Amino acid sequence: QQQHGHIAAVGLDLYAQLLQEEIARLKGESPPAPAHFPSMDLSVHAFLPADYMPSEELRILFYKKMVAAETLPTLQAVQGELEDRFGPLPNEARTLMEVSVLRIMARDLGISGVIQKPSSLEIQFLANTPVQPQTILQLAQERSGLRFRPGPPFTVMADRQAYESAGPIRYLQDLFGNLVRTPPI
Repeated sequence: QQQHGHIAAVGLDLYAQLLQEEIARLKGESPPAPAHFPSMDLSVHAFLPADYMPSEELRILFYKKMVAAETLPTLQAVQGELEDRFGPLPNEARTLMEVSVLRIMARDLGISGVIQKPSSLEIQFLANTPVQPQTILQLAQERSGLRFRPGPPFTVMADRQAYESAGPIRYLQDLFGNLVRTPPI
């Protein structure tokens, strides 16, 4: 339980980075370059519960596997291994897996970070995002509660009322899915 509190306090990405740096230091190696994944700052319960996986060492190993997964098939393989060894994922672990999927989708969309604030959900884009501006403009026109702020960083903001009923994860899954589509010519 203490380990879960630590992860909740620093975030999964930073926790994994600190872990990799410590392992490298103990081995006398230089720390690995941090992976360039978007930060996902969401108010959700996403972790591997101790009653699902009692071994702290195994939980850390699986956190590392999730953070290291750079593709959806790799992440699905980690989920398959978890389910084979420990049974069906409890809600918190399923949420952790969904956030991990969102990180991969966000990276592929050129998103630098997602921040859930009390009144909005902010999606910040990198300058070289492959998402076409007209795609974002069209989405903002189609959806109430969605607006944008020119950069840098270019940011799309969803009002709390827009994502509250579905929850931030489902809302982002739908939004990211719509950002992938190409705009009509």
